[in-house]
Amino acid sequence: MGVEGELILLKQKQEILLMYLREGRSQREISRMTGVDRKTIRKYIQEYERKREELERNNVVEDPAELIQAIVETPKYNVGDRPKRKLTDDIIQKIQEHIYENEEKRRKGLRKQLKKPIDIYEALTIEGIDISYSTVLRMIRNMEKNKYNPSLILAFKIAQVFGKSITDIFDYEEEEDEDDEEEGE
Repeated sequence: MGVEGELILLKQKQEILLMYLREGRSQREISRMTGVDRKTIRKYIQEYERKREELERNNVVEDPAELIQAIVETPKYNVGDRPKRKLTDDIIQKIQEHIYENEEKRRKGLRKQLKKPIDIYEALTIEGIDISYSTVLRMIRNMEKNKYNPSLILAFKIAQVFGKSITDIFDYEEEEDEDDEEEGE
């Protein structure tokens, strides 16, 4: 049924609790039968027990609907607890240096010595920079596709220094508009 890394379905959570409550099966036995980790099973049983105790303290045990609701409640996963890492200008500059180094090697015909994104990531972590591989990879791809524009970051910093919006300080015109104006002169 369940495999490590998969989300627990609502029905599966209900079956786990019913095996424990009605059939009197142990957590280890339920784990073997369902393929769900014992810690997950323990978590669901503890949640159920905690809610049942709350209802008993509030003298609401007569209402079985709330207890049933506790059994079939949707599982919650902690996905937003990871620390967010920032991509600072210093890190961007170091990634850019590695890319420029690759370009130099490419010009010299040293293609076998080019650094792959994982090599750049490892070089950054050796320097003590706390950044994820996916962030490094995304930045490298953006730089290689020329989507990364350092002058845009500079424009935002200038606007921030003056405490204004970027559009208050700079005017942006499409390249086509500039060509049209030149033809008209």
